[in-house]
Amino acid sequence: MGFFMQIFIVMEYPYKQFYCEENIYKFLQLTKDDVYESYALFITNENKNILVENHQFRGWDYHVVGMIKNKKDDGYTIIDFDSNLGREQEFISYIEKHFIDEESNPQFRVVPYDILMDKFKTDRSHMVKKELGTPAWNKLHNESNLFTHFLNLQKDIEGTSIYNKKELIHAYGK
Repeated sequence: MGFFMQIFIVMEYPYKQFYCEENIYKFLQLTKDDVYESYALFITNENKNILVENHQFRGWDYHVVGMIKNKKDDGYTIIDFDSNLGREQEFISYIEKHFIDEESNPQFRVVPYDILMDKFKTDRSHMVKKELGTPAWNKLHNESNLFTHFLNLQKDIEGTSIYNKKELIHAYGK
């Protein structure tokens, strides 16, 4: 694995707490020209209760992070705006430090950039707590909410793959 370089950390990106899926969508959209490959990782489990260590909040029904292979490094980098260990981390280190509890059995849907941009739609109807506010940017799409499809582990979405922690490390930890 190549030398890990933090190249996106100094830049500012749109962010709204509790809107991880939109934060990552916007980040990947803004950095597309700076990376070789980019993905969104939709993380959940069958019970919708994953534990994420070293995080602003430890328990989530789901979480979404970015995974990129940039032009300056040959390994993958995880982008997580809610991590207490920094928003840009080397792939294996991130997975091992944030998903310690094997019992929560996190599942990772890997969504390539082009599929995310084409198929990801949210009308924000899944955000049930209105007091959280909304992001400063407009909704990504005003049409029907396809966001929940990405979290449905039984739903096949062409071009995406679902992995458990061990499988994910084997597939992308090179």
